[in-house]
Amino acid sequence: MLSKFNIFGIIIFFILQFSVNTLYSQTQKEDSTESWKLIWEYSDDDINEYSIIAFDIYKSLSSSPPAQQDTFATVKNKYKRSWEDTIISPNTTYYYWVRARSDSGKRSENSNMASAAIPIATMDTFFIKSDTSIYLDDYAADKDYKYSQYKDSLSWLINDKTTYTSSNRDISVTITNDNFANFDVKSDSFETVTVYFSVIDPDSFFYKKKTVLKYSSSFTPQPPDTSHPSDSTEYDPEKETLVYPVPFRASLNDYIVFDNLPPGGSLLIFDVMGGLVFEKSGLTDKQYRWNVKNNSGRNINAGLYIFHVRTKNGSKIDSGKVVIIR
Repeated sequence: MLSKFNIFGIIIFFILQFSVNTLYSQTQKEDSTESWKLIWEYSDDDINEYSIIAFDIYKSLSSSPPAQQDTFATVKNKYKRSWEDTIISPNTTYYYWVRARSDSGKRSENSNMASAAIPIATMDTFFIKSDTSIYLDDYAADKDYKYSQYKDSLSWLINDKTTYTSSNRDISVTITNDNFANFDVKSDSFETVTVYFSVIDPDSFFYKKKTVLKYSSSFTPQPPDTSHPSDSTEYDPEKETLVYPVPFRASLNDYIVFDNLPPGGSLLIFDVMGGLVFEKSGLTDKQYRWNVKNNSGRNINAGLYIFHVRTKNGSKIDSGKVVIIR
């Protein structure tokens, strides 16, 4: 699905002006929006008359316009009208500008700013009994700058539908139009079931969260599961990568453990701007202990980082966030 932002900027070379229209499209993987694409429009006559050779992309975590030297990426094909960003993380707002560049090195003014963010669902476990009702928006976050206007416009699905009934029919869940999840437990034998809640924002960006439903007649919260990887030494492709401790605290921890890694695969760590911080390829064990240093052996700064796990042939199979506190 496409999500239009209808943002126009003015590209200026001498006295001529033409417009840049920036919109977002998205690709998706199983659990969230995975990338979006900036698409701008211009005429071939403008390219030829003003000797445009490339388009520079500016990406920031701030809405302040960038300096010209802060180019994040360059599209060197002057006839290409798009650029895809695949280094994005849920609940983080990214801001973009586009500039045209001539063969003499002159750059246009900024296009108008465009921004986007993926929402996030935060529930891990719901303790329920019959006739339980939960307001799902209480378990969502979306840092898009438009979210304050759209908070009541989030939509939700459970296992990609608005209703769910377990295979033995001992529990059913219905999501209402006003974003309540109504639970109906039909059997005292019900204990736990795993489902997936998806939150979708008005721009069609989405996030899918694995959630465990547990029966509790008294609604007494159970202690969180703090167990770490099993004693198995075999990689399990059906399971996600387990990462701990998160957050990493330099005063308490020496390393971050990544468990359930594919043999011969690779682990990559990026900062939130998409810069590669660390890479470990040719993994020989399903568990890797990262000492929280970059490729040069230096301690990395405190902040939010994104990890990618790739197979031996380079296919990305998992990703997530780690937080460093120093």
